[in-house]
Amino acid sequence: MYHTGALEDYYAGLWEGRLVESLLWFVDASAPGCTPLPPSNDFPTAPSWSWASVRGTWDHRRLPSNSSALYVNQAAQMNFADKFPECKEFELELRLSNSDSFRAVESGKISFKARITEAVVSYEMSDEAEEYATRFAKQRVRLMRGNKVAEPYMDFVLDHGENQILPGDVVKCVAILRDYDQCDGLSKDCHGLVIVRSSNSNAGIYRRAGKFLAPLE
Repeated sequence: MYHTGALEDYYAGLWEGRLVESLLWFVDASAPGCTPLPPSNDFPTAPSWSWASVRGTWDHRRLPSNSSALYVNQAAQMNFADKFPECKEFELELRLSNSDSFRAVESGKISFKARITEAVVSYEMSDEAEEYATRFAKQRVRLMRGNKVAEPYMDFVLDHGENQILPGDVVKCVAILRDYDQCDGLSKDCHGLVIVRSSNSNAGIYRRAGKFLAPLE
């Protein structure tokens, strides 16, 4: 079902020993050579919470190339050793296509306890005549909750394909890792995931849609 190594068990691209920070991968369309492809359900290789679920040439660094971008914390230098998990009690389930732990995943689920809230999605619809990678690069999404706004990195073009997330839709935001301020201790800023209900599930199962940084309430 999985591979055991120095960082404990391996789950569809993520090592258990660094699971919390590994969940916070993101696709940076501004990175040189980043050419994401449309999501495909025909040949799934990993569950949505893994970077391996993203198709095409892409980048999944934990820091964007622009030093003034949203995710940069100059004080902590994004050192995850100085950050504190906001989630706990993880359970992972994987069903692989064969006995090789590094091959495609037929199905996968991760469960944990964490703070969760809702936000409204806002963005301008993209031009369907343009290539998917161009639409991805131009996409500017905002998450709004009252007077609070976050600008997430989304995993795909939201108005593409069958399972679209449209302006005005409500998504759930899950707290994953809290920043540490070297001067004042724990920061109010928290890294988290955007999730939406899976279209083929009535059992309260969600899929990942993006990553954000926002104040922790």
